[in-house]
Amino acid sequence: MNRSRDIRSRWIILALFFGGFGLWSVTAPLTVPSSPSKVKFRAIAKSVQHLEGGIVREMKVKEGDHVKQGDVLIVLDDTQKPFRVRRLSQQRDVLRATEARLKAELDRRRRSPSSEHCPAVERARGENRLDGADAAI
Repeated sequence: MNRSRDIRSRWIILALFFGGFGLWSVTAPLTVPSSPSKVKFRAIAKSVQHLEGGIVREMKVKEGDHVKQGDVLIVLDDTQKPFRVRRLSQQRDVLRATEARLKAELDRRRRSPSSEHCPAVERARGENRLDGADAAI
């Protein structure tokens, strides 16, 4: 009997709570602002992306800071720069050698020289003879 009394009292408490909230929500006056208001943003957040990628060494600004055009926002780490310069330099050298070879091939087709008149061909033949002599030893 004690247990049924506890259950009943809990139901009464819940009914009074939700009933009181419902009564308040129906009778409470809602006020409308007397003057229209607008929210105006001074600036729009924009994402900043680096075209080539890299490691950020230092952030010069924090979220919410005001910046102008030309301000430094981040500093990229330049430890990879020497490696990239070396790689690009090697690529340039390979491309220059390829260009020279292709020009020589094109020139050779235009003139079609004989091997006696071409010092590069004679040198290559001489080197091949030496290589062959080394292999025989």
